[in-house]
Amino acid sequence: KYIQQFGYYLKYLRVKDPNTLISDRLTDSLKAIRKVEDKLIEYIKHLHNKEKLSYQSINVRLAAILSFYSINRINIDRKYVSKFKPANRKVRRNDKAYTHEQILKILSSASDLRGKTIVLLLASTGMRAGALNTLTIGNLEKIEIKDQSKSHIYKIVVYEQDKENYYCFTTFECTSMIDQYLEFRQRSGEVLTKDSPLVREEFNHTDRFAAARPKFLHYKSIYTIIERLLIITGTRSRSKIHRHLHEVMLSHGFRKFNITQLKKARVDFSDREYLVGHKGSRGLDVNYDRTSEEDRLQEYLKAMDLLTISPENRLRKQVAEQEHTIQ
Repeated sequence: KYIQQFGYYLKYLRVKDPNTLISDRLTDSLKAIRKVEDKLIEYIKHLHNKEKLSYQSINVRLAAILSFYSINRINIDRKYVSKFKPANRKVRRNDKAYTHEQILKILSSASDLRGKTIVLLLASTGMRAGALNTLTIGNLEKIEIKDQSKSHIYKIVVYEQDKENYYCFTTFECTSMIDQYLEFRQRSGEVLTKDSPLVREEFNHTDRFAAARPKFLHYKSIYTIIERLLIITGTRSRSKIHRHLHEVMLSHGFRKFNITQLKKARVDFSDREYLVGHKGSRGLDVNYDRTSEEDRLQEYLKAMDLLTISPENRLRKQVAEQEHTIQ
């Protein structure tokens, strides 16, 4: 992301080789550094006045540039330059989470196992869509569930190589779809290893050579797949999603659905926040909470029915509760 954002700055400067931005004068001359700072301020004003970018978008672009100069030991006055960023007038969105009915409709419109797997993964785990394309089969761990007709679910380690790593769980429904998707890939000729992508790029399943060479799905493709399904179902009518604020956020709507259902099931606050990868809201729990995986699993199981999209399981539970009440 930083490379992409820094590329916009190079384009603005009409520079092809970023190494030309670094010279010995910058390490010795305060005047030369001031010129760089002035150029950065001009760029910030250009982004705000000409390109009409938001505070956050400008912040990311500036962060990429400052990171470049920092790694090259050029001491830019960050505090001074940052004063020229526009005010952070963040508009609070009164958006909603997806409903069970909407997600069921999206699932029904997905014609392939990959699309269904993506939707159920986002809904049942609450993970960010940007994390999905980095997952490998090695990030899955099968967990046997006792006293259940469906024997196992998956624990998924998210951001495994990052300090922000955490784990979450899948519903039986999502687990079944993952298993079907992986079995389909094996039948097509792919040899699954722990390094294989959990969700791979689309391939011709009749071409065993193409099937045997899996490629990781680009993170933008995930948003494209979800957007296409939303348009098919009539949930969205415009493809230029960034130009209009919709009632439900494209991918974050699944995350909000997940958190809403966890809260509805009265899952412990700290466990709930951990299972969706929130750290800031957990306060000192981040340093002191040592809840076991088994205990977090038991909390997640409280919400299993609410996180299940197919209405059959929930209806069966409602009937059982009604029968109990009648008795």
